[in-house]
This record gives sequence, structure tokens and C-alpha cells, in this order.
Amino acid sequence: MSIPFIYSDYDKFSGADLNILYKGVKGTIGVVGDGCSRGVDITGLVKNVQKNSTGFDITGLAKIVKSYSKGVDITLGFKGVDDNSIGFDITGLMKEVHGNSYGVDITGLIKLAKESRGVDVTGGLKLVYKKSVGFDVTGLVKTVIKGYSSGVDITGGVKSVKDNSKGVDITGLMKFVDGNSYGVDFTGLLKTVGGNSKGVDATLVCKVVDKDFSGVDITGFFKYVEKNSIGVDVALMKEVHGNSVGFDITGIYKNVGENSTGVSLSGLVNYSTGVKNFLIQYATLANIVKEVPDDAFLMQVGLYNRAGTQYCPILNVKGIKNIPKLIKKAFKKNGG
Repeated sequence: MSIPFIYSDYDKFSGADLNILYKGVKGTIGVVGDGCSRGVDITGLVKNVQKNSTGFDITGLAKIVKSYSKGVDITLGFKGVDDNSIGFDITGLMKEVHGNSYGVDITGLIKLAKESRGVDVTGGLKLVYKKSVGFDVTGLVKTVIKGYSSGVDITGGVKSVKDNSKGVDITGLMKFVDGNSYGVDFTGLLKTVGGNSKGVDATLVCKVVDKDFSGVDITGFFKYVEKNSIGVDVALMKEVHGNSVGFDITGIYKNVGENSTGVSLSGLVNYSTGVKNFLIQYATLANIVKEVPDDAFLMQVGLYNRAGTQYCPILNVKGIKNIPKLIKKAFKKNGG
């Protein structure tokens, strides 16, 4: 047991150590076990471990580990690990890991890493340059620059993912995904997806999907889909530039740039350029389908109904003769 209050410098250390100012543990290249710090370790200001740190460790201000940090590790100020950090880790202000971070990790304000796996809690800002995998809680801002965000992820403020987002994700304010978004996703204010969005997705205010959406979606105010929207969809207002397929409820209006298929309910206005196979529309004021092919079935319920050149208030039906063919087509498609 060693308790130097000013300075200590070891090639190897095992046991309990209390150091107020500085501790350095140096490794020797080619010698197995040199540079290891093991046991219960408390350092008041700076700790520098060239190789491995193992066990229960508390560092007051700064800790630098060039190789592995294993076990329970608490750093109140700054921690830099060039290789791997493994185990239960608490950092008060900032943690920087150029290699990997594994296990349970709690960072008070800022965390910088290449790959983070396991349970990770960051109070302020987290930047992950490769992958973020597992259960992750970020208080303010999380940015995944290169790679994926996978698993259970909770971000209090803003989350930005440059590649894909997978798993269960809760973002308090805004989420930006340059690639695809998969799984269960809850966003408080705004979500933008540069690729495809699939799974169960709830956004309080606004959602923008540059490609396709498929799954179950609830958007509190406005939803915009550049290509196709497929599945169960609830929104106050909805714009789809491509096709809309499935069951959807829109509070005010729905506008589909291409074809609609399924059941569509809108509070005021329901508009679609065309219909494929079958469509049931309801809107309090107006249902409008600009073009209805001869092999499709369309039923509209509302004050004003237009199906191509056919107008009829309250109830408008077109293509009822196609119902047997559509049923037969559906059975054939499903292998019946």
C-alpha cells in the first residue's frame, strides 16, 4: 500500500493507492504486464497509465490511458483513452476515447469516441465517430458521424446520425438522420430522414422523409414523404409525393402526388392524383381523385366527391364491377 501525496511513478502497481497530485504508470514495450495499475486507485489531479488500468479507480481531474481501462472507473474532470475503455465508467466533465468504449458509461458533459457499446449515459454532448450500439442516454446533443446508431437510444435535445439509425430511439427535441431510420422511434419536435424510414415512428410536430416510409407512424402536426408512404399513418396534415398505401387518418388534409391504395380518412380534404386497385376515402368537405383507371374500385364519402369526371355528393362509388376481380387478384397474390 502506497500513499504518496505529491508524486509517484511506477512500472507496475498492485493494491491500494492514494495520490493527491500526480501518478504515472509507465509500460515497457515487449514485457507482459508492465504498465498495469490494479486494485483501488485514487488520484487527486492527474493519472497517466501507458498500458492497462484495472479495478476501482477515481481520478480527480485528468486521466490518460494509452491502452485499456477496465473495471469501475470514476473521473471527475477529463479522461482520454486511446485504445479501449471497458466496464463501468463515470466521467464528470469530458471523456475522449479514440478506440472503443464498452460497458456501462456515464459522462457528465462531453464524450468523444470512435465506437461506443453497451449502456451509455451522457449528460451534455456525445460525438461518436463510428458506431453507437446498445442502450444510450444523451442529455442534450448526440452526433453519430460515421456509422450506425443501434439499440435503445434516448437523446434529450438533438440527435444527428450521418448514416443509419436502428433500434429503439427517443429524441426529446430534434433528430436528423442522413441515411435510413429503422425500428421504434419517438421524436419530440422535428425528425428528418435522408433515406428510408421503417418501423414504429412517433413525432410530436413535424417529420420529413426524403425517400420511403413504411410501418406505423404518428405525426402530431405535419408529415412530408418525398416518395412512398406505406402502412398505418396518423397526422394532422400529410404530403406524399409518391404513393400512399395502407390505412391513414389525417386531421385536416391529405395530398398524394401519385396513387392511393387502401383506406384514407381526412377531417376536411382528401386529395389523390390517382388510385391503384381500390381506395375508400372519407373527408368532411371534399374527396377528390383526379384519375380513376377502369380496373379500380373507389368509394368516397363526404359533402363533395369527385372521381375523375364523376361527381356525386354524400356517397360516390365507381368501379363496383371490379370488386370480384380485385378479390381474386388479392387471393392470387397471397398464394390463395
